[in-house]
Amino acid sequence: MSHFESEVLAAIAAEQRLLVVQDDDVGFYKKLLNKQSQTESPRALLIWDDNGLDSQTYNDPLPTDADLPAALDFVIAFKGRGIFLFDCTTVDVTQTEGIARRFRKLSDKLALDDNVLLLVLTAEPWPGSLSKYVTLIGGSREASPEAVMPRRPAVTTNAYRAIQNRAEFDTPEWHARIQNLTMEELQEIVNAGAYKDAYDRIVELRELLKKRFARKTETFNALFAAAVAQVPCVLMGPPGTAKGHMIRSMCEGLGLAAQPGSNEQASRRYFEYQLTRFTTPEEIFGPIHVQELIDHHKYRRVTEGYLPTAHVAFLDEIFKASSAILNTLLSLLNERVFYNEGRSERVPLTQVFAASNEPPQDDSLNALYDRFPLRLNCPAVADDHLHELMDRAWEDGFDRTFGGTVSAVPVVSCANDLRLLHRVSKFLFGGRVTESGSSPGGRGFKVEFLRCFRALRHEAAISDRSLSALYSFARASALLAGRQSMNADELDVFRLVRWDPSGELDRFVGNLKRGYGA
Repeated sequence: MSHFESEVLAAIAAEQRLLVVQDDDVGFYKKLLNKQSQTESPRALLIWDDNGLDSQTYNDPLPTDADLPAALDFVIAFKGRGIFLFDCTTVDVTQTEGIARRFRKLSDKLALDDNVLLLVLTAEPWPGSLSKYVTLIGGSREASPEAVMPRRPAVTTNAYRAIQNRAEFDTPEWHARIQNLTMEELQEIVNAGAYKDAYDRIVELRELLKKRFARKTETFNALFAAAVAQVPCVLMGPPGTAKGHMIRSMCEGLGLAAQPGSNEQASRRYFEYQLTRFTTPEEIFGPIHVQELIDHHKYRRVTEGYLPTAHVAFLDEIFKASSAILNTLLSLLNERVFYNEGRSERVPLTQVFAASNEPPQDDSLNALYDRFPLRLNCPAVADDHLHELMDRAWEDGFDRTFGGTVSAVPVVSCANDLRLLHRVSKFLFGGRVTESGSSPGGRGFKVEFLRCFRALRHEAAISDRSLSALYSFARASALLAGRQSMNADELDVFRLVRWDPSGELDRFVGNLKRGYGA
């Protein structure tokens, strides 16, 4: 295989220190870089290849197997001067969890630290999603050098460094701080790219869950966009299509729901319940404080650990709610208000997930149905893809039998990541529609959005209340897709305004999208 010596040297001369060379000859680049550094002060040379680690002047332990994430973590924490050569020929980067987040951190490190030169070698095409962090040299590639985005500014303000670490960021203090961010603070967070850590964690969790469930890619895209937008959504489909399992797994990855088989209790910030027509208010909103009722004749509920104190909730079989809890549930979902002891209390609820086998059959539940403007279709896996379902079932069954941990979803992200991205999506894609129809942030998208809303509001019975919720979802979709502006793809939100197993609504929205900008 030919080498790309001139391109590598040119990239180094241009101070591009995070490189991917489409080659697999580590030895050649070792000689090349040794020759180039003869006139400079000695630098540690670390090589990771099929033969293990070769360290000339540095003896700290490093990965000796094909553990690319651990190797990258070492480089991120490295304090000295060094050249790093990694042979990634046998590593499937597209299947490596957290790879984008690590390369973004490397990019930030190199922006602040001129001691490290990192050279990554691989014989596989490099994912286009990582091209913003690396310079690609030689071979086949998904993104040409012209398409490589400039490195984003590093986070230089200490005020937002806690966002980089999930454990430090997942605190009540940060929850309150996010809620009170000013426009100036949001501007600083966006300009510094400080929200990218939260973004990477959410995307990492989403991609992890897509691999665990057969043919649920679009569903998870919608679930995460709904969570960022803070729009209640309901998964609808026949029994046995993993509706509850998907939502529960997502909440596990956010550190809310307890891991399966663990002795830990679910977080008090998370509430989950399966409703029936016999469900009582005490089961959802908390029991009556009996002692206060006896001593002081006060009718007050003990809400700790129940829906009024939850931040994220999952209500299974939502449309089986009884009339006894319906009115309280309506005000809690829409106004985020709970009436206790005759006084209204604001609730911290930011997202509600629900599941149902079918739309409500009773007209008395129409108001509740309207509180869920997103109705995600969750069909059974098609016959042509049953082999994928079988593979997932086999892996899960094998793991349960032999005591593995594959079935447990690791805690990758947190609810504060969702909250921060919610504020960022509003900041990036905000602005009002002017009388002339233009939009400072949407570049005319809002006009197209309203055109689709007018076309569907009667056909799909979309209420006025749903308009802002659907637009919030569109903003979140654009953010999670990594787009800089909203386009026709965000009009797909109208595919979710009613349960449509026949596909008729999909076709109608497809026709509307073809008229985008016409």
